[in-house]
Amino acid sequence: MPGGRALHLSRYEFASRFYWQALRRLVTPEQLPELSRRLAEALVRLYGHEQVLVSRLLSELYTAAHDMDQAARHQSTAQLQATADGMELVGMVPLSTSGLAGLAPPAQAGARHSPPHTAE
Repeated sequence: MPGGRALHLSRYEFASRFYWQALRRLVTPEQLPELSRRLAEALVRLYGHEQVLVSRLLSELYTAAHDMDQAARHQSTAQLQATADGMELVGMVPLSTSGLAGLAPPAQAGARHSPPHTAE
C-alpha cells in the first residue's frame, strides 16, 4: 500500500494490436523520451515506497527517456526482486514484496543508493 493507502489499479491492454499501432504512430520519436519520462515520474509518485512492484517498467521507461542512471537503478531493483521471488519460490527465503521494497534505493531525483536501515 503506497503511502499507507489502498491502491486499486487495473491493468489494461488493447483489444487489438492495430489500436496500439495506430496510437504509436501519433507519438513522434522526438516526443517519446519526454512522454516516457513523464509516465515514469507519475508511476514513481503513485507507487511511492512500493516502486519495486513496477521497477522493470520504470527501467524501460527511463531507458526510453535516455535517463540511464534512473534506468540502471530501477533495473537493479527489478533484478533484486526477481532473485528474491525465485528464492521465495523454492522456499529458501520467505520474503514479501513489501519487505523487499525497503531495499530499493531512494526515489528522489539524483539520490544515491544507501544500505537498508535496520530497526534498533
